[in-house]
Amino acid sequence: MGIFSNIAALFTVQGNKAPNKGNTANPNTDKRMLQGNAVDELIMSRLFSVPNKAKQAVSADTVLSLSTVWRAVNIIADSIASLPVNVMQQLPDGGKTIAYQHPVQRQISFQPSQIYTKYNFFHTLVTHALLYGNAYAEINRERATGYPKNYTILQPDRVTVKERNGVVFYEVLQAPADPANGQLKPETREVRASNMVHINGISWNGITGLQVIRMLADNFGLALANQEYLTKFFSDGATIAGVLKHPGRLTNDAMQRLRQSWEGTYGGSSNSGKVAIVEEGMDYQQVGLSPQQAGATDTKKLTISDIARIFGVPQFLLEDLDRATFSNIEHLSLLFRQHTLRPWCKRIEGELNTKLFPYDEQMRFMCVFDIDDLSMSDLNSRSQWVESMMKWGILNRDEVRAKEGYNPITDGTGQEYYVPMNMTNPAQSPQPDTNAV
Repeated sequence: MGIFSNIAALFTVQGNKAPNKGNTANPNTDKRMLQGNAVDELIMSRLFSVPNKAKQAVSADTVLSLSTVWRAVNIIADSIASLPVNVMQQLPDGGKTIAYQHPVQRQISFQPSQIYTKYNFFHTLVTHALLYGNAYAEINRERATGYPKNYTILQPDRVTVKERNGVVFYEVLQAPADPANGQLKPETREVRASNMVHINGISWNGITGLQVIRMLADNFGLALANQEYLTKFFSDGATIAGVLKHPGRLTNDAMQRLRQSWEGTYGGSSNSGKVAIVEEGMDYQQVGLSPQQAGATDTKKLTISDIARIFGVPQFLLEDLDRATFSNIEHLSLLFRQHTLRPWCKRIEGELNTKLFPYDEQMRFMCVFDIDDLSMSDLNSRSQWVESMMKWGILNRDEVRAKEGYNPITDGTGQEYYVPMNMTNPAQSPQPDTNAV
């Protein structure tokens, strides 16, 4: 028995009965896992499907084969990965500045390791978190300073969160059990919680995120079943859907030859639009879509709405513009930034701030995503923002130029702040002249 055969044995479904792994919606499931009393097994796998009522092969790979899921995951991961992220230092006067000299700054803003760039690093972590509910990146630290040296992204289906004597740690699967080679137990290694960046989604215990694909397997299964049905309908059926009527009785050989001739001439998408020619008194009667076939297209629209709801992505961003208007797209974009991207950024920031900095630096240094960068996508909005910041003295010209990627003004005048002339301090307002006649 090979390695993959042993892994498959853990996920074998006998009949329609799923293996007893506990209810993922039950808080006790995560509690049992944290206590380390459960049998060692993969949490989730790209190779094996999750049981669902639609009886579809629901796994990370099959779910990503849905164009709506592909787009939804990419739009969130791309948006977060494209945001500038910097190590900010808290100044004594309450201000903040980018800590360019901090050891974490180059890694987190440019290249976390030699394997992947900052963009690929965050894109992969967000993708894992969206599909598996958990994303893991192991921190490899410098021995001398203790600061992170680089990071290694781990497959989420190979990491299990456990607890021993009140201490949480991570068990990473190195190799599954292989009795044929004398390996009776899986080969694992332990990683301390302080050396693991763990980004989770919805959770019962605040540590382990619920498995998205497993929790919503029926939703994804319906979408896959509908896609399979429509694919078979358009690929296997004759393009001209109808009935050939013959006045006489055909032999089996004649009927078979007629069927092959008809399907070879008019079947398939490449023959769409051809004119059917019938002879020998035959009659062709066109048949419209059945209610089941017509309902499949409506079901596809419903699955798009369902997937958009699961990931928190407006439907117009999934290229579904049925209900999009010029007036509501801007508002929906704002809601997407506020209620989808911002919470994910805050999750990542919180995890980075507690794992990348020593305890005595955690109040002075922090990783921050510049989510406002998304609102600067069009020149009109950007120019209005710049004008407002300078008009009310919030930013000076050099600060604005730095945000726009320009060099500061050489004569130093860019450091001056400006406010409207009609704005004064009431406490310093000029008193009326009492000597005036």
